[in-house]
Formats: sequence, structure tokens, C-alpha cells
Amino acid sequence: MPADDTKKYILIALLLLSVYLSFLVIKPIFYALLWALVLAYLFTPIYRIVNKKIRNERASSLLITSAIVILTVVLATAIVSTLSNEILITYSSVKESFDPANLEVRCQNPDLVCKVADILSHEQINPTPYINQAFSKLMDKIVEQTSNLAFSIPGKVVELFIVFFVMYYLFINGESFLKSIASILPMDKKHKEQIVNRVSDVVGGVVYGHILTALIVGVVGTIGFSMFNMSSPVLLGFLVGLAAFVPGISTTVIWLPVAVYQFLNGFYSHDKILMAKGVGILLFGIFALAYIDNIIRAKLIGDRARVHPAIVLIGAFGGLLSFGFIGIFIGPLIITVFITLVEIYGESQDW
Repeated sequence: MPADDTKKYILIALLLLSVYLSFLVIKPIFYALLWALVLAYLFTPIYRIVNKKIRNERASSLLITSAIVILTVVLATAIVSTLSNEILITYSSVKESFDPANLEVRCQNPDLVCKVADILSHEQINPTPYINQAFSKLMDKIVEQTSNLAFSIPGKVVELFIVFFVMYYLFINGESFLKSIASILPMDKKHKEQIVNRVSDVVGGVVYGHILTALIVGVVGTIGFSMFNMSSPVLLGFLVGLAAFVPGISTTVIWLPVAVYQFLNGFYSHDKILMAKGVGILLFGIFALAYIDNIIRAKLIGDRARVHPAIVLIGAFGGLLSFGFIGIFIGPLIITVFITLVEIYGESQDW
């Protein structure tokens, strides 16, 4: 075997070994790196605006990264605190509604709760143990997750540090990093640009489409439920926002039962105001929440990603099942890169 071939094979072997070892090193922090990429992409426009004013890349990156850290902590604390309070209020309200002592007074003017209680009583079913059991399971789950989080705090702190540390440098060197990756792709310039452009389009469309849609739906939902004087508007707004964020789940699963409950409650209690509230929530869900969830999401994703909505849905849902929440973003990307490579391969063949 010629000496040059021997050197080439040794180099290839060393390269493959380094790739494998690098994979072992990156594997434990893989998700942290993905979140850093997503967040960096999401906030890069803001970073550029700030950098134009400050004209200092490191200072701009530090400012944006610090702001994201503070915003994340403040929002997470506020949301968890509010949701916890509203969950407790909802539990207490449901429990009191089916308390026999309260039912006797409440059912002097019958409503939907009285109708349900009457049916359950006829079937000799006591709902209180089921309510307590459901809440107990929910609290056990919360305690379990809190305990797991407490034990994993050192690891989570390290992951968060990696996310924000990598994000800091991605703001500064992100473009040159992408150019470096593109430069090593074994294909001509036209195809490199094709892949880079498609990746940028899909990531932008999916990131902004899913996140902005969920945020808009959550905020609009919270405002709308507050206007209809619902007892837990933040909880309901959070639930519709979560439903909008997760692919394959429609916001209808949240607002439709609420609307039906309000209408039936008004129907059985002969309260036209409650019936009107139920109709109002139904119309609000159809013309506001469903419109944002379906039309605006499709526009945000379709206009930026320029891919078929089915590819985005399949990729996001499959990515969610395979990689967790981060898979919502990388699932469509993987499928799009595959399709683009197939297109490039087809263009390179003489048919």
C-alpha cells in the first residue's frame, strides 16, 4: 500500500475517532446547545438593534443575554406563583360546589352544578372523593417534579449556564460560525446556499411561528377570559397558549368546554347573562383564538419557512415525540434538510 494512501486512511480513522469522541462530549449537553441556538436565533434581531446603538458586540451581547436571564427568572416566578394560586382556587371552588352542605342552599336556584349533582346522586355517586383524588394526584405530581428539580438543581444550573454562555457567543460569532459550517459542506456554492437558505427559512418560520402564536394566543386568551369575568383567567390563558404551542392540539379543547359550561349553567339556572357569556366565549374562541391559532400561525410559518404546512406539522409533532419540546423546532428542520438534499441529489443526476 502506498505511503500516501496509508496516511489518508490514518487521517480518516483519526477523524472518525474524533467525531465519535466529540459526540460523547456533546451528548450530555446536546439539548442545552439546541436551546442556545433557538434562543440566539430568536433574539438576534434585538441584538442587532442594540448593537447599532452601542456599537460594541460584547457589550450588546452581554446586555441582551443578561436581559433574557432576568426576564426568564421574573416571568417563570410570576407565572408559577399565579398558576399555583389559581389551581388552588379552582380546586376549592369545585370542591365547594359539590359539597352537600352548599348544594342545599345553592340548588334553591338550580344551575348546571345542581343538575350534575342530581344525576350523580341518582346514580349514588359521590364526586368529592374523585375530586380529592384528582387534586391529590396533581399535587403529588407537582411535588414529585419539584423534588426532582431540587435534586437536579446543580445539573440544571450547569445547563442554564451553558445555554446563556453559548448564546452570548452566538450573538457575536453566529454568522461566522454558520459560514464556517457551510464552507466544509462537500458541494458546490449554489447547493450550499440552497441548504443554508432553506435552513434559515424553516428555523425562522417555525421558531417565530410557534412561539409568537403561543404567546399571542396566551395573552389574548387571558385578556378575553378576564373580560368575561372568568374565575381563573391566567390559568385558562396559559392552557390555551400551551395548546397553541404543542402541535396537534387545538385551542378548541380549552375554550369550547368553557363556553359550553357557561351556556349550560345559564340554561339550567335560567340566567340569560350566563348564557350570553357562554355564547360570547364561543364567538371569542372562534373569531379570536382559533383565528390566531390557525390563520396567523400558518401565515407566520408559511411566509417565512416557505414549506408545506404538512411538513411543518409532521416534523414538529414527530420531533416533539422524539426530542421533547425542543423537537418542535428541530423536527421540521431535519425533514426539510432531508428533502433539500434529495432535491440536490436529483439535480445532480442525469436523468
